[in-house]
Amino acid sequence: MPATGLFYLSPSNAPTSSTQDNSPLQLLINSIASKYNPIPLPGWGLAHRMFRQAPAAESSPDEPKANENDRYLQTLSLSHHPSKSYVAITDAHTNTQTRAGAPATSGLGNDGVNNDPATVVSIPSGLQSEDFIQLMTIKFSLLWTPRQVLFISNGQCFKIGDFQIRFGELRHGHGQGQGGMQHVRGVAVEIEWMESGEEDWEIVERTIGGFWEALDVQGAKLLIRIAGVEEGDAVVRQWCEVLKLRT
Repeated sequence: MPATGLFYLSPSNAPTSSTQDNSPLQLLINSIASKYNPIPLPGWGLAHRMFRQAPAAESSPDEPKANENDRYLQTLSLSHHPSKSYVAITDAHTNTQTRAGAPATSGLGNDGVNNDPATVVSIPSGLQSEDFIQLMTIKFSLLWTPRQVLFISNGQCFKIGDFQIRFGELRHGHGQGQGGMQHVRGVAVEIEWMESGEEDWEIVERTIGGFWEALDVQGAKLLIRIAGVEEGDAVVRQWCEVLKLRT
């Protein structure tokens, strides 16, 4: 069964005099081309929206700070899973395994870690997914406050031996058209070990981590699994956790 690791490269990892030629994305492309003979595969993309549970009526009218009691509803569409979109409800902190072996926190200003995995359901992609987002945005806006929109368009994908690597610029904005405001938040990378068949997560972690280290692109942290969840939608849960951390 394939195993997947996710990485995130922040723009802050680029050199001080960063240009298009030495951006994290270009450094990754150059490294792949120089170290391997990659087989190009069709491009990919994702779309992610996050809503935060609205505060109680007696709360301050100002934007509240996130805490361990916050709950988030996320929608995720992955082009390499074309028939489905996903809806996940998570707390602010989910216990994730990083390469260092310690739980990753969300960076939202709280040290607590919640051990409960996300609740994930799938819905048909396309019109039904769009209808669900409209429902949340318009009908349920008093319960769930829009928090962020993230997407990857024109992502690249390559096959390298037993691995597939997908990556692209993660953008934050209010639209994907020319008129939408967009800001690059970093580069998201998915490495899939196609012929894993390995149930020992330490071996999986070392293998995927070793493949990434061979690319010699500095500054990324590996998220290899979500503690407490089984296979199936594990990759979806990984993506939801990584994208939630980008708030």
